Amino acid sequence: MMVKLPQVRPPESSMIGNHRIFIGLPKRYLAKDEVLGELYVIYMYGNMEYNTQHVEPDRSITFSTFVKPLQVTTVEVFKLDMNKYPIGWLNVKLDDKVAFVSSWKSIVMSRDERNYNKELTTGNSLYFLIN
Repeated sequence: MMVKLPQVRPPESSMIGNHRIFIGLPKRYLAKDEVLGELYVIYMYGNMEYNTQHVEPDRSITFSTFVKPLQVTTVEVFKLDMNKYPIGWLNVKLDDKVAFVSSWKSIVMSRDERNYNKELTTGNSLYFLIN
């Protein structure tokens, strides 16, 4: 059975010459709690500015340099709820969980599951590797 992903707010953008500004740019991550078998979608919204330079316009090769790196403004976490029909996504807080999120692999785990520094892994924490 397929389920639609939660709606993403569209970003605002403007471009002056080769300078581009995004406000509310969404990045999406899929994460899993391996122990409980729960599936999460994490949306991170942020603002960034960059310059573009078209090296070969006919081949669509573009290089970008950041004027201001991504600044995270909002994070939303959704958990797949398969206990109802039709199944759907619930907007949740991680409470006693911690999420480690990147483009390569994202995991959600109980804060007490690992022997990490408790100061670094308080409940409802998200750690992003932005690449």
